[in-house]
Amino acid sequence: MSTNRTARYLSIALLVVSLLAAFIGVSRLTFLRPSANVAFHSEPTKSAVVLTGENLLESTGEKVTIRATGPAKQEVFLGIALTSDAMAFAKSVNHLELTGFKADGKLTSRSIKAKKTNSAPGEQTSPDGLQHLAAPAQADAADLTSLDIWKQSARGTGHASLNWQLSDNRWSAVAFVVNAPAKAAGPQLELKWKLKHEPSNISAILLVIVGIIAAGAIATYLTLLVLSERRSRAKRLETLEKDQARQLASQVTSAVTGDAPADTGVIPAVHPTRRSLRMAEEAESQTRKGRKSRHSEKNEDLKDAETEDTHDE
Repeated sequence: MSTNRTARYLSIALLVVSLLAAFIGVSRLTFLRPSANVAFHSEPTKSAVVLTGENLLESTGEKVTIRATGPAKQEVFLGIALTSDAMAFAKSVNHLELTGFKADGKLTSRSIKAKKTNSAPGEQTSPDGLQHLAAPAQADAADLTSLDIWKQSARGTGHASLNWQLSDNRWSAVAFVVNAPAKAAGPQLELKWKLKHEPSNISAILLVIVGIIAAGAIATYLTLLVLSERRSRAKRLETLEKDQARQLASQVTSAVTGDAPADTGVIPAVHPTRRSLRMAEEAESQTRKGRKSRHSEKNEDLKDAETEDTHDE
């Protein structure tokens, strides 16, 4: 009995482990599935312009999603230009150049100070703003968004985003806040690539298969073990009831005949079952029929003896 109990507890533990393995496998195939995208973002900055350096856009994947985020109520511009044009555009203002990647999902960068240029009388020369980048024919900084250097562009309030299909390493992304107040925070860039090769799911699939098969086998074993224990218990109860019935029948017979009850070695049950009582009643009935039959035979023998004595006289 102790062995069966140990086997049952061990089987339950193994069943839990199998179900847990299957759950982990399913999780890795669904809500815990590794992302097929890789994303990096720049640090907050006070620089007026943020742009990507050489070869940065083409570092990963074949298509990149670029998102520029600025102050909530300010208009943000995002454009794609040849790297040489982007560098020329930003060189006369303080700007942030994104150069590489960190392990924590951030982009490495370097701050570049504005190069001094000769300014016309009355023209704004602050390196923190964008106004002086406009050509003389342009009225305000918003005209910077319509320069012919932009191969692709997007703009929006608080943020702007676009998808860029990678072709070669000559292009850079440029972001700035349109008509930004002096000393205002600059934009942040986020670059997200779709991986060429998605992460393998073989290990997760194996976990699901092994977990389900093991759980099914252990559950079947547990079911058979429980059924076997129930059959054994039923047989023990049936044997006990038969012993009780025999003991009761022996007691009834002894009470009728006056003989001492035979020592069967079975301890009488304190609370006999209905079945044992029924069997005892049947045994008592058989005993009474046997005694009646023996009594009838004795009477017939006496009658025969009296008849013979009468004939002899």
